[in-house]
Amino acid sequence: MSRPENRSQLMESLGAVRLNTVWSWCPVNEHERKVYFSIWVDNSFTHAGDKGYILQEPDWGVDGKGALAQ
Repeated sequence: MSRPENRSQLMESLGAVRLNTVWSWCPVNEHERKVYFSIWVDNSFTHAGDKGYILQEPDWGVDGKGALAQ
């Protein structure tokens, strides 16, 4: 395969499967027992000239009572 042009092609070249091609964070290659963590570049920020990425906000996955959403 030539150089991957998008995330789906990259994961395919790595033999990794995503259950949901839009929202899956961790595609898995079962055969090689590897997990590939990915992030979205739209959740980024710049601080003191350095670029960073938001991986988890305090309220993501939490219900209105402060408990983890199921």
